[in-house]
Amino acid sequence: MKKYPYRLPVRQRMLAVVLTAALIVGIWCEKPVEVKAGVWNNAYTFYNTYGDDVIFHPMGKYSGDILYAVKAKSSTTKTQFRTLGWKVTVKNTSGENLQTLYFKLNGSYMGCIHTKTQSGYEYNLYCLPLDSLKSRLNTRASRAMENGQCKIVWNACMTTVKKGKVQGKMTDNGPSSGSVYTDYNGIAGAASWNSAAKQSLRSYFNKQIAGLFREVRVDAGEGIRSVSGSGNYCYGTKVTISAKVKEGYTFTTWRGSDRVPRIQYSFYVNEDMRMIAEAEPMSLKVVLHRNLSSMDSREEEILLRMGRAEEILHSFGWNKDGVEPIGWALSQGATESNFPLRIMIDEGWVLKYSPRIDLYAVWPEDTEETEPTPTPPTPTPPIPTPPTPTPPTPTPPTPTPTTPPTTTPEPDAPSVTPDLPVEPVEEAARVVRFRFISSEYFEDAQGNLVPESRGGLASKSRWALDAQLRQLLRQVLG
Repeated sequence: MKKYPYRLPVRQRMLAVVLTAALIVGIWCEKPVEVKAGVWNNAYTFYNTYGDDVIFHPMGKYSGDILYAVKAKSSTTKTQFRTLGWKVTVKNTSGENLQTLYFKLNGSYMGCIHTKTQSGYEYNLYCLPLDSLKSRLNTRASRAMENGQCKIVWNACMTTVKKGKVQGKMTDNGPSSGSVYTDYNGIAGAASWNSAAKQSLRSYFNKQIAGLFREVRVDAGEGIRSVSGSGNYCYGTKVTISAKVKEGYTFTTWRGSDRVPRIQYSFYVNEDMRMIAEAEPMSLKVVLHRNLSSMDSREEEILLRMGRAEEILHSFGWNKDGVEPIGWALSQGATESNFPLRIMIDEGWVLKYSPRIDLYAVWPEDTEETEPTPTPPTPTPPIPTPPTPTPPTPTPPTPTPTTPPTTTPEPDAPSVTPDLPVEPVEEAARVVRFRFISSEYFEDAQGNLVPESRGGLASKSRWALDAQLRQLLRQVLG
């Protein structure tokens, strides 16, 4: 078994990178090119870049390495201090200690990945894989770390070196023998350090892991009632953010580095980020139909949006024989209104009828009197005129020879009754109305009468022929 099981994979990864780069250079370049080590795998470069800081270096979506470099004299007869490892304390946001762990340099978890001697100093770069740290955490510490509800404090485990001999030892479970100090006061009192040395020692304690945690900020945009998921999370933690939408709005997207159309969104935290939940107001299209007949296609539209929905319906100047509609119905053939003519429409309509509602104008029924069928006048019988009497023809008398003729007076002429004046017969008063109409307005495309409920004629109506009309006029006018 290898002594440092977590040391070799790091070196193997670096070796693979170097070999791949060398192969590519060998293929495409005529001259060999020197491959220089970067800051993440060179102890001298790392130390001169970050000093004594503990740095997290991401290596994948949810993995990475915690790196730390140390610098010490190559050889000396004076008393020196040496870092043996680290004590890691996980605390919650209230300062309560959740767990304490120890990691020995070149132990089972933290291995040395690079050593370099430069100008009389030895530089060592140590690596603790994030997975190794997580694997040792208890449930409470693990949950607090993943949710960013913790503070991880690193303190060096140090000892003195006198005449080249190390005065203490430790394992991955903590100090094991000799004098091992895990706080500043302990190591500061272990020898007569000069002021510069004491100041240097302070940088080994109460350290944080730079770059291990990422901030996720979740904000509510228009139409969003509340959001959840904000916090500081350990790199690689799977986080779920969600939103609740106000009544009358529809969720649209999370806006951030990417746009996500899901109201609940899960992802691995790999960077600081801000996500804004957005929603759009619901809308309602109100389509108003004039509805003078089944063939009437005239309509108007009103668009209402949540937050800006308040309007009074009106008839758009529509009228029938100078009369406005009496209201609005939900179906075309209705004779009674579902809503009055000038009803106020507001956000309640949007919530109830979105995305569309069709309303049909309801017209008042025809209230004119039904015209009576003309009755021909009864002819007045003529008054008979008495006949004029014929005067009788006189008979001449027979002459008597002896008797003197007696003169017989002629009978009077018969009396003739004169014509009596005819008294006018007064006819009963009659009111006759005629209306000349065209089939153009009262028939549909198939020649059928438009029903009375939709503004047409009564069902018993019939068209009069020209001959019938002339006869009717003669009867009425005499």
